[in-house]
Amino acid sequence: MSQATTLTAPETTAAAPERPWVHEMVIVHRVFRKELGMLPALVAATAEGDRKRARTLHKHYRFVTEVLHHHHTYEDDNLWPVLTERCPMDAELIARMESQHERVAALIASLPDAWQAWEYVADTGSGARLAEVLAALSAALDEHLHDEEVYLLPIMEEHLSVAEWKAFGKHAARKMDKKKGLIWLGLMFEDITDDEYARFWAGLPAYVRLGYSTVGEGQYRRGVGRVRGN
Repeated sequence: MSQATTLTAPETTAAAPERPWVHEMVIVHRVFRKELGMLPALVAATAEGDRKRARTLHKHYRFVTEVLHHHHTYEDDNLWPVLTERCPMDAELIARMESQHERVAALIASLPDAWQAWEYVADTGSGARLAEVLAALSAALDEHLHDEEVYLLPIMEEHLSVAEWKAFGKHAARKMDKKKGLIWLGLMFEDITDDEYARFWAGLPAYVRLGYSTVGEGQYRRGVGRVRGN
């Protein structure tokens, strides 16, 4: 006599929750590093008395630091409080992020007079003083971005929802002037990998992709040429 076989339904496992693509912050950080990192040398290389060149570099500095200000303000107001509440064990790390933001902000706040002094005459002496503070700003920012990428992005990936992460990007887009936003895209695409580009490009609204493809890339190239003296 054969023994009946009992069929058991296979166990089901819940699908893992979708995680935010926090690596896109690394792409944004590359622009901050590169653009602010090259400014000390560009200032130092400016010909004596070239006030037009001084104005061009100052304008670019204001553009990049304005984006940086909005970036850091959103983190301070919306990300750090959420992460502190959800990850109390990482409160010290988050406090370090806040302290680094304050250090970067203080250096930026110390620069308007130095920029004005150099822009007014574009002389070697004031240019050297400006370049020194710009180098300190670049170093402080690089330290912060390194710590955020290595230590905090994994925490963000684990403890922020996709919607919360996307809200960060939407906020950045709202704060960005549309023309300057296309230039910013070009700056991000300079050092992007093929895989990063494919994922980032796919996530952009269709009108942004069209705008960059038709006019934005040309605006970016002209803007970069003016800043870098190409």
